[in-house]
Amino acid sequence: MDHVGILKRAFHITRRYRVLWIFGILLALFSSGGGSGPNINIPGGGQGRAPGGWPPGFRVPSVDPGVIVGIAIACCCLLLLFVVAGIIISYMARTALYRLVDEIEETGRCPSWREGFRLGWSQRALRIFGIDLAIGILFAIVVILLLALALSPLLLLMVDSDALRVLGIVLTIGLVLLTIGVLIVVAVAVSLIKHFIHRQAALEGRSIGESIVLGYQMVRANFKDAAIMWLLMLGVGFGWVIVMIPVFIIVLLLAAAAGGIPAWIIWQATETLWLTLLVGIPLFFLVMIPPLVFLNGLYLVFQSSVWTLTYREFRARA
Repeated sequence: MDHVGILKRAFHITRRYRVLWIFGILLALFSSGGGSGPNINIPGGGQGRAPGGWPPGFRVPSVDPGVIVGIAIACCCLLLLFVVAGIIISYMARTALYRLVDEIEETGRCPSWREGFRLGWSQRALRIFGIDLAIGILFAIVVILLLALALSPLLLLMVDSDALRVLGIVLTIGLVLLTIGVLIVVAVAVSLIKHFIHRQAALEGRSIGESIVLGYQMVRANFKDAAIMWLLMLGVGFGWVIVMIPVFIIVLLLAAAAGGIPAWIIWQATETLWLTLLVGIPLFFLVMIPPLVFLNGLYLVFQSSVWTLTYREFRARA
């Protein structure tokens, strides 16, 4: 298999088909007492108030505890709705990326963004969510069982023997380290196999069970090439992090200037802390977030394209 050729083709797809950027960006966005102010003495004047404090004589009105509880419940509901919406959008965008790249390779034409949303908003996205849920639950059970087994020698601490207690502690440390190593290996293997399980559901329309079985069989039949591609993508990921470090620093400095300069001007004019933060913080994030999300979205498009092309290569062999 031409691994480097697949990387080049994925880069070409990412650069040329900008409709994919929309779903990469979406995936990057969502993949989770009262009283007056303290009085102070101002040189050359009488009593004053701290910058941003309450005016003299102002009293914070009492608030009904029921109102506070209601506001807290409303905020929790909004947060829950935001989390659910984020999950839905992320799986829709992931499914759209899978199917759009497959469509591009199959037909050679550039799909529209409307077609991308149509391909992503489908039952196949729900199946991918079900796959992740099933694998997540199974992995959690395995983690709990292995940790319980690793911590079982601690029962020797209940024995009235110093030698057995020391042995129990030593065995626990050794088993915990071994368990951590096993879990890392299992997590890596699962992350590799899931690339193909997801595409079984998204591209072939398989059920959850069929996708898991056939995805595993595909990796087992092409393990060498799949492992090489995983190592290549690991290297690409490290390279991307190195490239993004100076980019992050530059964007951070620009955001600090964009938010800090207006905030400093407002502070000099009003000495009001809440107004300073109200202007500075939104400007900081307004400059900071968009370029980083955009670049991360492009990388996610490239990453998804690589594994879709790899899947197509393995499917052609079969």
